[in-house]
Amino acid sequence: MAWVEVHQSLREHRKLYSCADDLDIEPVLLLGMLVSLWLWALDNTPDGGLDNISNRTIARATRWPEKKADQLMTALINNGWIDRTEGGGLAPVSYTHLRAHET
Repeated sequence: MAWVEVHQSLREHRKLYSCADDLDIEPVLLLGMLVSLWLWALDNTPDGGLDNISNRTIARATRWPEKKADQLMTALINNGWIDRTEGGGLAPVSYTHLRAHET
């Protein structure tokens, strides 16, 4: 079983506020969405890559409206919550950290 460690500083992080503003939502909602994405990624992407995962699927994983999936991805990438990997793919920023906590 894997688990996710969430530090208290995340709740007030500038990237959280910026991304929430881009999505026109409250930061606490985005915090829950990110945790949902990280949990989904642990179960569904063994290598952490999001390369073959559609924006719609990521929206579902975060519980974001599917019709606004492209808006979500743009905000997550622009605010540093999803990064480009060395191979040019996409991965949640905290994925490597999260994988270290698998038991």
